Amino acid sequence: VGVAQRIAWTTRDVAPKRAVRLQYSRDGVNFKTLGSVAAGKGGFRWKPKQAQASETGVLRACVKPRSASAWACDDARIVVRRP
Repeated sequence: VGVAQRIAWTTRDVAPKRAVRLQYSRDGVNFKTLGSVAAGKGGFRWKPKQAQASETGVLRACVKPRSASAWACDDARIVVRRP
């Protein structure tokens, strides 16, 4: 909590301008969008807040490789600790 984190990724078969949507869930079920950024940027800066603290958090990155394709998502279980 309160410490800036860089969420980074690499992509294949995704145009650099396609948006990557970053989401977080404290319980792994109810996700809230943190923001979105172009896939070509390769990363997103996130500074977790007190309300996001959780021992059972899940971070999700989603992208639509092409306009007609479905969203492709990847999840990572994380812990967000209070200082």
